[in-house]
Amino acid sequence: MTKESRRPGSWRRLFMLSLALVLVACGSPDAPPPTATLPAGAAAATATNTPATQQPAPTSATSPTELPAPVVATDTPSAIDTTALPPTEAPAAPHPIADIYGLNGFAADVNPLTGLVVSNPAVLNRRPLAIKISNYPPIVRPQSGLGSADLVFEHYAEGGVTRFTAVFYTNDANPVGSVRSGRLIDLEIPRMYDAAFAYSGSSGPVQQMIRDSVFFDRVISPDFGHAGFFRVEDPSKPFEHTLFTGTDLLRFQLDSRGQNVPPNYPVTMSFSQTPPAGTPVNSIEVRYRATNAYWQYNAATGRYARWSDGVVHSDANTGAQLAFRNVIV
Repeated sequence: MTKESRRPGSWRRLFMLSLALVLVACGSPDAPPPTATLPAGAAAATATNTPATQQPAPTSATSPTELPAPVVATDTPSAIDTTALPPTEAPAAPHPIADIYGLNGFAADVNPLTGLVVSNPAVLNRRPLAIKISNYPPIVRPQSGLGSADLVFEHYAEGGVTRFTAVFYTNDANPVGSVRSGRLIDLEIPRMYDAAFAYSGSSGPVQQMIRDSVFFDRVISPDFGHAGFFRVEDPSKPFEHTLFTGTDLLRFQLDSRGQNVPPNYPVTMSFSQTPPAGTPVNSIEVRYRATNAYWQYNAATGRYARWSDGVVHSDANTGAQLAFRNVIV
């Protein structure tokens, strides 16, 4: 896990599940993430003659990162840090962390979700979009739009697999998907970022909780007869994996409701003491029963490139491998 000096160290509470990956796209908002290649010297961390489309296999692993007690023991993922990356220079002395660092106090041209300056501050005067995106079975990959999101939450869904909630704020993507059903975690993420929530389907109890939520007036779903979605027919994919949307379509829906307004972020997380420093690593693997994610740091781009189930994970809109500056487990 890495921290970028420009990114504020503030996060809200998210305790709905035993593990969530938060992927932060802190690159230039005007360009898609570059295709990542393994850093120099990475041969020691990959299998001999591994094809470019295969997951680099670590040669050693340290003890798994300690996680909260799982709900279902057999499905609990374990995060494995591999191949420690020595720092190139001595770390600076730690600075005290303020009790609360709010998301509403940034400069007019700084994206509060990434801490980066945006070229067009007008994009900050609209509401973030949280969109539910499938990640299993593997046939749904590559998905459309993940590489353009400001934040991507990957969380446990069920049956040993994961699903994404992608938050789009400064960037747009058309199309986005495939769009899938909501989960309990989606009662928290839209509230955290004062975002609209786009999804399709959910269990009866979750559907009722979404209907009763404080953000229901900015929910966009075909479940409630809302427009903004379309089908991309594909005979190789089950029907439930053919629903797509786009940030333009969703913002049109918000505009029609008068809901496409600047976010008003709620109270943020506070820390009573400085969190302990992490260990620099150049790769990490998160394993579930039926799927796994592997991240390899690319020193040239300053990003962690992603493989899923041993295959390069890319964005269908750009063809580029997914790569993020920060991966938080």
